[in-house]
Amino acid sequence: MSRASARLLVVDDEPRFLDLAERTLAGAGHDVAGACTSAEALSRLGSDRFDLVLVDRRLGDRNGVELIESARLVQATRFILWSSCLSEGDVEDADRLEVTAIGKLTGPPLVDFVEQLLAARARHRS
Repeated sequence: MSRASARLLVVDDEPRFLDLAERTLAGAGHDVAGACTSAEALSRLGSDRFDLVLVDRRLGDRNGVELIESARLVQATRFILWSSCLSEGDVEDADRLEVTAIGKLTGPPLVDFVEQLLAARARHRS
């Protein structure tokens, strides 16, 4: 169980990964919302605050890099670019955007990764 609940948004057009990530992170005590499209993600970002947003690199209606670029105009938060097949180009895009790029994690490794990022963010703010 996490020390403090965080508000998370998971954006993935693959229902299997979206559902698994939502259930895993919610099971760790976080308040998790999901979005299947970039339009849905932008709508959620415009109406709610999130501590962390995980964005799939390859979405059906737009790529994750474009979504992050647009989303930053709506909400300043921490974005994670995630992909089941990270390429060198994905890592370069993440570096350019100053975001973290990871492979798709599930289960406890996903929870551990998210909680490490949230803890680092909390330390940085204090």
